Amino acid sequence: MLIKILVTFLFGGIVGLDTTAAWQVLFSHPLISCSLIGLAFGEPQMGLFFGIIFELIWFYDMPMGGARFPEGNVGSFLGLMLLLTFQDIPDIPDGWLLLIGIVYTVAASYLFGATIVWMRKQNLKLVLRADRSAAEGDAQKVGRMHRLGVLHAYLHGAVWSLLLYLPGILAVRLALPLIRRMRPLNVEMLQTLMLGVGMAVMFQLFLSRRRGWHLLLGFLCGLGLAWVS
Repeated sequence: MLIKILVTFLFGGIVGLDTTAAWQVLFSHPLISCSLIGLAFGEPQMGLFFGIIFELIWFYDMPMGGARFPEGNVGSFLGLMLLLTFQDIPDIPDGWLLLIGIVYTVAASYLFGATIVWMRKQNLKLVLRADRSAAEGDAQKVGRMHRLGVLHAYLHGAVWSLLLYLPGILAVRLALPLIRRMRPLNVEMLQTLMLGVGMAVMFQLFLSRRRGWHLLLGFLCGLGLAWVS
């Protein structure tokens, strides 16, 4: 448990930082971050599935400019961490555990997204200080304000990841007696349902921008590859 708490803190900061404040090398995307976390904890299939599903679902939300958006990158990572935390506990139906992870991911994404506005306001103070320093010709102070902004973004991701992860663990533990009495939930059906939701988001993204031919081209390429193989 301690290892998972440390990973949540350290990795949550990295995912949050890569999303908007620094790097932006797509490391924070669920497809990459969840796959790596799943591989690290010996659950590569779960990590890949979680990454694919939420990569599709959150792909529509772009963290550009001052836009408000659910922080799906951090939320997906936290949802996977919650699943991994209870994966080895006996007598927990896999279907219900997966459903809890999905619901928690969506909730955590929106809650974390609400904190982004507060972080931006705090970083704006550093920007104003940097502007004054630039006007005074103090390059060192400008660089220091930049580094403080990056550090603040990292700590924001790390601390809030932990603040959302720990209550999630407590909530699941309190609900365990009820979960164990529930009828089994078909995991394959739930996975197919979530894949359908992700595909629906992609359809809406392309069709709303009049790029339906991209989908048709991809579908035809897929059919061609399936026929050749």
